[in-house]
Amino acid sequence: MIIKNISKILCCFLIIIFSLQTFGQCSYQIPIFKTEKLNKANYLLHDSLKHKKKNNDGLYFGISFGAYFANRYTAQYYNGSGVNRLNDSLIKSQYNYQNIETALAASDTSRYRLGELPAKMKYSPALMVGLFFKYDIKNSAIFFQFNFAKLKASDVFTILVWDTTKNTLSYPKQESISGSEQRMNMDIGYCYTFNPKKNYRPYFEFGFNLNNIKWVDNKIKIESVELSIENQKLAYYNINQGGLGIGAFIGGGINMIFNESISITPGFDIYFTKTNLGSYDQFKPNYTIFVKATLNGLL
Repeated sequence: MIIKNISKILCCFLIIIFSLQTFGQCSYQIPIFKTEKLNKANYLLHDSLKHKKKNNDGLYFGISFGAYFANRYTAQYYNGSGVNRLNDSLIKSQYNYQNIETALAASDTSRYRLGELPAKMKYSPALMVGLFFKYDIKNSAIFFQFNFAKLKASDVFTILVWDTTKNTLSYPKQESISGSEQRMNMDIGYCYTFNPKKNYRPYFEFGFNLNNIKWVDNKIKIESVELSIENQKLAYYNINQGGLGIGAFIGGGINMIFNESISITPGFDIYFTKTNLGSYDQFKPNYTIFVKATLNGLL
């Protein structure tokens, strides 16, 4: 069925081309003043298209891949001291103590307790993907883009374990704590391009940012035992712990033109954003590096 449809389209295309060619040959038999008028109109149309192409005006779209480096400020939300609380009640609860005892080789629940919570939670660099649209007018462009990243924050906390034979503190054990979230940036910006007639075109950009955080999880791992420290009330009512935030960004890069259809753009952006994640609501810098693949001249 697909091959048949393609064949029909090709046949129609060839018929149209043949008809236009025949019409073009016949047009030269029209009196000379009409031929000159037609040629002049064709020339103006061709010149207009050439001018548009030369100045790169039009609508563009593409995809982007890169890395997102989130500020550690909001990572502290996952350190166990906030709404998702890590305490002795959790790790000594009747649902968890037996597994933790086995993992820690402690004889009973009175022989271990929570030590220190983490003080330096930080995010790992995250993969970022996105879509963008822009409209170019000479050296300037207005653009709209989406970027998505899944972030993970991590650090360690300590558990104090006693030697049951000597009834003394044996050692503090370091265990892992982590939290993850999905973060989306929606940007509206302005871009200015230098050397628009060359194949390598530096640019800078700036604009307004609207961001959204979707909380995913907050966990601890004691040896081989993994536990969620999510606030049970929020979990029961399925309440998202993130939300909408605002900010601004500035950045730049180089637009490398390979041909009339495709260009590749490596670049970076610096975001100054206020996120909606608990009480961590100050403006802080976040960074992205990326490579964009652009389809030139959509319209």
